[in-house]
Amino acid sequence: MKNNYLLATVLIAFAYLLISIPGWQSLLLLSPQKAIDWSLVLHPILLRQLGYFMLAHSLIFLSVLILCLSNANAVAGFRPRLFVPAAIGIFFLLFYAIAGYAVTHFPWLEIARISDSFSADSPYKTIGLVAFLLLVISTVITWLINLRTAKKNALWQGMAALFLLWPLLPSAPIATFNLNSVQADAAESVRPQPDVILIGMDSVSLYQAREHSDRMPFVNSLLAGGHNYTQAFTPLGRTYAAWNSILSGRYPATSGVRFNLTEFKPEQIADMLPADLKKLGFYNLYAQDERRFNNINEDYGFDATVGPTVGAIDFVIPLFADHPLSSYFLNSAIGAWLFPSLHNNRVSSVTYQPETFVHSILQHTDQASSEQPLFMAGHFCLAHFPYRWRSYQPGKGLQDELALYRESLQALDQQIENLFAGLQAQGRLDNAIIILLSDHGEGLGNELPLWTGTDRTPAKQFGQILRGHGNSLLSRDQNNVMVNIRHTGNPIASNPMASGRNTPIHTPVSLVDIRPTVLTLLQQPLPEWLDGTPIPPAVPLAAANRYLFMETGIMMDLPQPDANARELSDKVKDLADGYSVNSAGRLVISDEFIRFNLPKKQFGVVYNEELLMSDSNNPDAFLWVNRDTSQWQTLNRSELSQAPQEHLLQALDCYRQPQNHCQRASH
Repeated sequence: MKNNYLLATVLIAFAYLLISIPGWQSLLLLSPQKAIDWSLVLHPILLRQLGYFMLAHSLIFLSVLILCLSNANAVAGFRPRLFVPAAIGIFFLLFYAIAGYAVTHFPWLEIARISDSFSADSPYKTIGLVAFLLLVISTVITWLINLRTAKKNALWQGMAALFLLWPLLPSAPIATFNLNSVQADAAESVRPQPDVILIGMDSVSLYQAREHSDRMPFVNSLLAGGHNYTQAFTPLGRTYAAWNSILSGRYPATSGVRFNLTEFKPEQIADMLPADLKKLGFYNLYAQDERRFNNINEDYGFDATVGPTVGAIDFVIPLFADHPLSSYFLNSAIGAWLFPSLHNNRVSSVTYQPETFVHSILQHTDQASSEQPLFMAGHFCLAHFPYRWRSYQPGKGLQDELALYRESLQALDQQIENLFAGLQAQGRLDNAIIILLSDHGEGLGNELPLWTGTDRTPAKQFGQILRGHGNSLLSRDQNNVMVNIRHTGNPIASNPMASGRNTPIHTPVSLVDIRPTVLTLLQQPLPEWLDGTPIPPAVPLAAANRYLFMETGIMMDLPQPDANARELSDKVKDLADGYSVNSAGRLVISDEFIRFNLPKKQFGVVYNEELLMSDSNNPDAFLWVNRDTSQWQTLNRSELSQAPQEHLLQALDCYRQPQNHCQRASH
């Protein structure tokens, strides 16, 4: 009998490895040096996280093995020779059940695509259901047999079966909510301060949200009310740098966060919006479903964070996300415990489920005391490349980038609507400062919109890279972001629960204005040194005649949506040497890499309708644009010094030397 146990164990282990190969075969396109930076993996924290990942897979395999052997043990009580065939048979029933589940719920997994997951006639959906029913019936029968003949086996079999069935247990649905309706029976808030809700959307410019309003009806219903800014700009079109400006109220040149993954000092973190609100008794929550290039976590003054594990591990474990059994567990409560680096992780597009991320946020907000004000900063990355998620069905394949983007906008809109529904059900929107924003837009398609209108001549010198984000200041869609502010508990501010009135504001503003606006609405003093300034509804009017600064990040073109692992690796391989893992296991950019890339940036300044930007290849060449008329002019430094636009050059030079006291020219 021992030999039968050993033989069955070996065969099941071999079969388990075989079903792992389809999802991991894309790694064969890469050399070990390209797939993984082994110097990062050997870091103690990363080794521990990798060990935990392997332990989670081992636990799943052990549960599968126990289920197979326990079923076979009951059969062997009647026919000993059937022990090994019974164990293998149970494994294949489980395999086909999982394959059918993947075809239905995870069509982008390799094992599902092999099974023709995008065909409505795929037989594996029926095969999987039949296999699951046979598996349940056989497990119940053999469990009853073991309960009479081998109670210890029955105990282990029951535990394994319950573990494997856990992801199928139903969860509570999220209610629906109409933002423009008034709930007369809503309980009056007893909190001393209004809740502060910041909702960020990745890769969505204001123009794109309006242009694709058929895909974003709920977001556009929000934009139809409150104070809506038509000329809002991101200081830097990359997520970490943009959110740093949002939370600090400072430009990248002032804060020092000029690139993603810049290491931030504790004394800088202590002077940010979460710290301000913590002093007022707020429960601070940060949520983001893509963390590779954003190290914001509890260290930044948040009580809790929602999303995958922060750190360099996020560049390693998602390479192994395409696995039928780990995917099966991933979007359940037990999956969050087993695979914290993959749960709610937008990087793993084949397994990411938008509803799970919203549900996770609402679970955390519900844990906050009803008498404690909530500060929630949530960032949603569904509209970011590669524009798909676990259940996305490609109507036009993977080559039509704009079609993919539109589909992702629709799913993003549903996420935001579900979030509002949950927050309203929790009473968090009755008296709240609600700010809807985007960190940057996205350059997509063939005819990319420019500030110069239909005249694309300046793009040859100043366009840089027009696709993607953080690459070009000439691109309207990369830099013109959403900012919509409302205060639902303040009758003076626009109230979405009342008339839903809209106050469009055409005065240029920046994401650095968010922190001072929130503090002013809370009637708190502003820190002495902020680049931003309060904007309506915190003050009656948005200040005109301000200098607003922008800059690009590391310029890198987007991959194509259907790019394979090798093509994706080739896009970033030249950047790998500029990063290292710090003592906390997080990937950070090196000072040397910053110094090398800083001169390659494009810098710009907005002043009312004017925009002046530099040429990243020639620091003495500039493009001036009137954004209202699309009129433009190229000038060199000496010409600018004699032109009416000289004040723009002086302001831009001031910004590029942040140690100079004239930095306050932004006001």
